[in-house]
Amino acid sequence: MTPPNRPDAAAARSSAGEIHSEHAIHRDGIISKYQMPIFTFVILSILGGVFIILGIQRSEKYLSLIGVGVAAAGAVCLGYVLKNMNRGVRRVLLTAAGIQWEDDQSSFEKNWDDVRGVYTKDILTRGDRLTDIRVVFADVSSMTVDNRLKKYDSLTRSLLSLSGRVLLAKKRQELAAGKAEFGPVILHPDGIQVKEAKKSWNELEQWTVNNAYLYFINTNPNDRYGWEVSLFDVPNYQVLFQLLQENWQDLTPAAQSIPFGGGKRKSAG
Repeated sequence: MTPPNRPDAAAARSSAGEIHSEHAIHRDGIISKYQMPIFTFVILSILGGVFIILGIQRSEKYLSLIGVGVAAAGAVCLGYVLKNMNRGVRRVLLTAAGIQWEDDQSSFEKNWDDVRGVYTKDILTRGDRLTDIRVVFADVSSMTVDNRLKKYDSLTRSLLSLSGRVLLAKKRQELAAGKAEFGPVILHPDGIQVKEAKKSWNELEQWTVNNAYLYFINTNPNDRYGWEVSLFDVPNYQVLFQLLQENWQDLTPAAQSIPFGGGKRKSAG
């Protein structure tokens, strides 16, 4: 199930230097991403077969027609999986110097210094795990991968760690120069701005994370819950967390996290 290397990707790999990790599309990843359509295909195929057999045994043509229709619906689900399972990025290679990746058309390579933003998404539903990592580069190009790739969780951690080393230094410099931007959240030396609104450090008591949302808690007891931002929209949020720790001098400790929603939210700090 793992796709073979493209010739151009193999050539790039030979000159990659120190390899940190390699991640290619594999069977378990495909099953993990497409659990629901695969499960639906199996159930509809079984039901369709049952109706067809009953129609034959009882000489009831309409039962056989129902069975054919149900089985056809299952085939559509299978066709969706087969059509999409190898689309997009098929292989990622992380090296000490940067990222190499291969899709169904070409292969690409970028240095860690080229990375400008890393967005992550991970949503668990009843049937599927919806994930992706989107890496945006200085030339505005991007790479998007999902959990079809082998060792996806390890890939996520490695991407955030390796890119974070470079981005943390850059964001520290940007903050010292006036502001450091993280999508909708902008850090200033004297406070935080979310979209158009800005507040000083003295107006804020704590930041906390819950259910993939970043919350900024106000010191004003009449307006505790000032800002709510989805982490899916915040690039390099681990770097943002580090800078919040470094610059927010009067941050309320995590053990004293502000309770709301019927229970305490765990501080990301």
